[in-house]
Amino acid sequence: EVNPLTLTADGRIVAAYAKVTLDPRAAYRHGAREGFAAADGPAEGEEIERIVAAAGGTAVPMRADGNTVAVVSGAGLTMATADMLTELGVPLRCVMDLGGAPVSGAEGMVPVFEAVAALAPEVTFINAYLHSSLADKFAEAIRAAYGRRPFPGRVVLRLLGRNAEAGH
Repeated sequence: EVNPLTLTADGRIVAAYAKVTLDPRAAYRHGAREGFAAADGPAEGEEIERIVAAAGGTAVPMRADGNTVAVVSGAGLTMATADMLTELGVPLRCVMDLGGAPVSGAEGMVPVFEAVAALAPEVTFINAYLHSSLADKFAEAIRAAYGRRPFPGRVVLRLLGRNAEAGH
């Protein structure tokens, strides 16, 4: 938070006041900071964040009482999917941006599916729109990873992009 900003007579912009708030649940991402201690024990969702990060993605825990997990390709589509599902009243437990997992095959998807399985959702919504990787290869990776690490509930898949027809 930077407020207010000041424009000086010589044209420089100066922050007159700034505040930084560090979330103790994210301390493991930032290393040691003077005067900053991590919360006692792992926060809800922290382990999921670590598992998905190890696969090259990002997880954002939403509601502990949610019953749906969204697994999405790309930050923009992740935000749009979270907004759409929230607007529809879907109780999202977690949103996962796959990052580089779509191009890493089943090996990259298994850790993501392990994270999904740990959340035990009633519904998993996989939303992928792929340009740099092939949708049919991504679909094969999903099948292989799900075969190695199935999770409970229904799976809804929206798959668009290069070779998407072959992936259905």
